[in-house]
Amino acid sequence: MSAPATSRTVYRAALILAAKGGTLSQITTGDALELLDTEAAIYPKSAGDTHLFYRMLHTLGAFGDHAPTSLRELRSSGQRTPEELVDRYELTCRPIRDLLVEYLRERQPALDYTSLDSLSSMLAGRFWADLERYHPGIDSLHLPVEVADAWKQRLRTTTRTVRNTGGQLVEVSAPRVNYRECLTPVRAFYLDLAHWAVDDPARWSRWVVPCPVGGEEVKRSKDKRRRKSRMDARTRERLPVLPVLVRTVDQRRKNAAALLAEARIIEAKREGWLGEVEGLQISLAGAEDKLAQIDKHSRNTGTVDLGIPSLTRDS
Repeated sequence: MSAPATSRTVYRAALILAAKGGTLSQITTGDALELLDTEAAIYPKSAGDTHLFYRMLHTLGAFGDHAPTSLRELRSSGQRTPEELVDRYELTCRPIRDLLVEYLRERQPALDYTSLDSLSSMLAGRFWADLERYHPGIDSLHLPVEVADAWKQRLRTTTRTVRNTGGQLVEVSAPRVNYRECLTPVRAFYLDLAHWAVDDPARWSRWVVPCPVGGEEVKRSKDKRRRKSRMDARTRERLPVLPVLVRTVDQRRKNAAALLAEARIIEAKREGWLGEVEGLQISLAGAEDKLAQIDKHSRNTGTVDLGIPSLTRDS
């Protein structure tokens, strides 16, 4: 366990004892969950190591023999309903919230839970919650052109937290690789409403409006070509060092074989197995000869450090 993780675990345990009293053995799963839920409500980002905190207390016997062994097992609540999936994003416009719930219910029989969860994230999170954040009071699916364009522009980039040269964590914007894949569920949502309105106009017709995502915008032929280009570029970057990798791994293997042969020779001499000593010495000589050839070839072609730890006779 790292020092920061140890510090956070001890600090959390101390907070529980300060608030509840007693000893470590008297901490309950409810105490741990209450503390973690309080942290989540107060701090915008988790301090981390929550699962480690629970596991350490469980290992110390604080929760008793019948407590779940992991925090994930304790907090698992099964699959969420469409209402719960949408309400994660705390949408302000109630009619749109109810529409999204009804839409997910209609799609639910044909989707597995992972796909349903992803669809709710796209529609309620990246689409409507984003519109409400930047356009407060919006209450119609009929988006003005400037609103739709602004949403697409925001969708094109994603924010990532990286560490700069000074070791500090900073947020930077980067192009979203799956931008068009995010547009597809929104276009399908609008087209499904229009299609369903033909069969059930009383229920769906009032939601039929022009789709803000055009057919050309969701075509992925260019994205596929760009993805293949990135893959080819990575292959071209890595291909020149492939022979070096093979040669280095082979050298490590032969070096390990030579060390093992020397160890066996020492053991055989100690036990008096003279016949085996002779055979092992022949194997060792062959391994050392191969290593000498590899070393000679490496001096001629140059070596590349691949980060593979090497074995030496002193180790």
